[in-house]
Amino acid sequence: MDNKKKSFKEIGETYNNDKITYHRYDLIYPIFLENLRKEHFNFLEIGLGSKNKDEDTGKSSHLFKEYFPYSTHFIMDIKDSNEDGNTKVIKGDQSKSEDLEKVTKIVKNAKLVIDDGSHHPRHQFDTFCYLFKNLLENGGYYIIEDIETSYWSQNSKVYGYTIGHDNIFDFFKRQIDEVNSEFSNKKNSLNISMMTFAKNCIIIKKQTSEEIKINNREYRFKHLL
Repeated sequence: MDNKKKSFKEIGETYNNDKITYHRYDLIYPIFLENLRKEHFNFLEIGLGSKNKDEDTGKSSHLFKEYFPYSTHFIMDIKDSNEDGNTKVIKGDQSKSEDLEKVTKIVKNAKLVIDDGSHHPRHQFDTFCYLFKNLLENGGYYIIEDIETSYWSQNSKVYGYTIGHDNIFDFFKRQIDEVNSEFSNKKNSLNISMMTFAKNCIIIKKQTSEEIKINNREYRFKHLL
């Protein structure tokens, strides 16, 4: 079968990828990402994992390389940098602001960002706030995976980092008022268009230029507030 006609699930199964075998993101991601398959765009994935399809550790460079054949795929990973065709690995630690800045300068802009990195809630939060504002294109999608760690006990550790009191949900719950800034009088500082909470992931869409204009209009029923 032509890889361009294979589904997200079929491609993931080829590599025994845990996005399919365990997380079942194939039930969620195509709803948002299928229309990007024929587009040329920059895509940043945080976290590399194994390069060997027979030793997949849950990372997805092979899956996305086939799912988005026309994209330029950048990967931010704590290991060494390298380049393989349209896949470019940039050495960087998402917990360090200077590395997020470095990646942004290299990639310049991206239509899709997927955070499958350290899974630590604080890192997820800081990475989102910086990259959503400075790297993601208007109308683009940002996905945070493995949000399960926000439910873990404060003494639990992920990749050596103690969870503590950090919780990714507290931030996004507050964004509900910002998405509805026309009525709430809360500024939508990040230009978030919509948020979808699914099992073990959050999908956030950035406003298009048209949405930004609408967002700045005066509420017609402001006298009722």
